[in-house]
Amino acid sequence: MGLVEDSIVGLADEVTLNPDLVTSNAQMYGQAIIKNRDLIDDMEAVEQMLYEISGYGKWQQRIYLLSLCAYFSCKSKYLLEMISYINNNFDNISLSALLYICNQIGNITFLYPEMLCNDLFTERWKLYDRIMDRYASFFDKELQPIGDSNLNKDFVIVFTEQFLNTLHGPTKSTLDRAKIIIEKMGKQVLIVNTAELNSYIGQIPFYNSLDANYNPELSASDKVEWKGLNIPYFQCDNNMPEISTIYSLLSMVKKIKPSFAISVGGGGVVVSMVSRIIPVLTVGMVPSSIIPTSGLCQTYSKELSEDDIDNLKAVGRNKEHIIKGVFGSSILNVNEKRLKEDIGLKESDFVVMLVGTRIGIEADKSFWEMLDRCQVNNLKVIIIGCELEEVRSKIVEYSIRDKVHGLGMTSDPLGFMSAADLYVNPIRRGGGTSAVEAMSLGIPVVTTNYGDVAVNVGEDFTVNSYDEMIQEIEKYAVDTDYYRSKADKAKKRAATLLNAEDAFVDIVAEFARRNNIKL
Repeated sequence: MGLVEDSIVGLADEVTLNPDLVTSNAQMYGQAIIKNRDLIDDMEAVEQMLYEISGYGKWQQRIYLLSLCAYFSCKSKYLLEMISYINNNFDNISLSALLYICNQIGNITFLYPEMLCNDLFTERWKLYDRIMDRYASFFDKELQPIGDSNLNKDFVIVFTEQFLNTLHGPTKSTLDRAKIIIEKMGKQVLIVNTAELNSYIGQIPFYNSLDANYNPELSASDKVEWKGLNIPYFQCDNNMPEISTIYSLLSMVKKIKPSFAISVGGGGVVVSMVSRIIPVLTVGMVPSSIIPTSGLCQTYSKELSEDDIDNLKAVGRNKEHIIKGVFGSSILNVNEKRLKEDIGLKESDFVVMLVGTRIGIEADKSFWEMLDRCQVNNLKVIIIGCELEEVRSKIVEYSIRDKVHGLGMTSDPLGFMSAADLYVNPIRRGGGTSAVEAMSLGIPVVTTNYGDVAVNVGEDFTVNSYDEMIQEIEKYAVDTDYYRSKADKAKKRAATLLNAEDAFVDIVAEFARRNNIKL
């Protein structure tokens, strides 16, 4: 454990000598400890040492080291302690840093579902609410509600926190919902990209922090085209949440007086402020999870559990906050259907695919071990959206390493999906859209009963464990009749999800009914 021991000693020295500052050396030592986790014999001892070191530093050091402890251990208790520490020092931390930390905690639990628990869910939501209340203190008359009689029933604003291109799931979801509101409900629509997702504003050292992408070319656009429609569009600068811009957006809302707003994604500052003056419906991009939001209601694709109800009650919401509905979406067309030979494989190969830009993180060693144990002749694995280098360290010890091919990002994902026999999903929360795309091509899905993919594909394509996943993959590879029956079910399920326009209209109608909105 020499490398790890040296890194721990170095980290302790850095924190002791620089309690107010997270130095580049401290971050280097932290990265070295995580990188060499597999060399550690006594994980609990190292975890305890990291936690003890975290107590030496002041607030930035404390936050960074607790994030390091969380990633090292995959335990929620360090994130809960981080939230407790923030609450106790709330007034001494800048508002933008508070928001940055809250967002990064959300990112951890999205990528590592084993860290999400009821206490963390509710404590993070309470922190979110507290942060939004503090933002609201910057505004006064701007947050006075617009009276129902003054609202323009013919106008709706669709907010999103990130808008990139039509290969991007949340962007497609935003465009789809705007199109439905225009064509099915006869409303005028303005799409506003608040550019708040994982904003770098308020950034402090946080282990393995995530930053969002931003498309500056769209800043010059006042319309976006989607399936024959030109939809009015406005994009904020890449410095959000910026107080003066929020003032301007609130003034715009006051002038337009839309009857309600749709928030695609959830919990940005802009929408939180807007929700105080007009009704807001949140359409979460994680249909398998309830998300922190200030909107009056949010969509949810699952039946409410007792835990869900208790969690809502703990954050001051109730069952009326949730509107159950299908998470419908549209997909891109196939530009060029690829055959197996087109990507360097044989027609006789049985090709399973993984899809997603985060596969390098989300597919852990237990997943790759599962695939390695599959007794399938000529098994091959293709990854769409992720380069092979991003998973190489996790597969190097398995014989399957020579059967994995990373195809990276592509402008024609469905064209490359056409070369696969099966969509296999690791335990993760994302991936719901790509699974539907695969099913639309008649490609069956195998997933555990957790996350967005499980919610979208339904029980016909879920298993309870990776052991059961092996059995399913092996059966698909040899049982032609079974494969054909599941391929037919996949197409039917996709057709339902891809024709959910009326279902979304029904969701909006239910939202209007609950909140006395005139449509």
